[in-house]
Amino acid sequence: MFLRIFLKSKTFCGFENNYYLCSPFGLAYVPQRTVFYLLSKLYNKMLKQYETVFIATPVLSDQQMKEAVAKYTQLITDNGGEVVYEEDWGLRQLAYPIQHKTSGFYYLIQFQADPSFVEVLETQYFRDERIIRFLTVALDKDAVEYAERRRQNRSKAAAAPKAEEPVAQEPVAPVEPDEFEVPVQDDDETNETVNE
Repeated sequence: MFLRIFLKSKTFCGFENNYYLCSPFGLAYVPQRTVFYLLSKLYNKMLKQYETVFIATPVLSDQQMKEAVAKYTQLITDNGGEVVYEEDWGLRQLAYPIQHKTSGFYYLIQFQADPSFVEVLETQYFRDERIIRFLTVALDKDAVEYAERRRQNRSKAAAAPKAEEPVAQEPVAPVEPDEFEVPVQDDDETNETVNE
């Protein structure tokens, strides 16, 4: 963009802002509303970070679930986005039945994309019969920091050696029946108690 904001100055009366653009043709006055419009267009072109979770039907095989995930990650990258993190939550019970199903495969994708892309992604979710629910949320700076800490904690937990595993104990030798002492009752004692 060869035009840039060159000088910002107060008008002589000091109530409004004047903006001047520098171009190869010289300085030009630009109204304030035009500058704000251009800045808003520039802001909307910036990539924002999003988090989307979708629930796929439980009747899918592992291969079909991987194909569905690959379809959406490919859709994100094809539209100028970047996949930041993926997490498979696996098969979980639903809080209430959805389309007569009580469970579903949950999958989380964190990505950076243009704000207009979210509508394209959600349209694809609506059209896909394998997806029964979805939710896409824009992350603010605090949520991005929390997601980063969560990813680091999960990677540390996965990398740490599992010290809590029980130590394998030596097998206990079976006891032979000869070693058991079984009390033997005399028939005389039982008869005496019965006769009394």
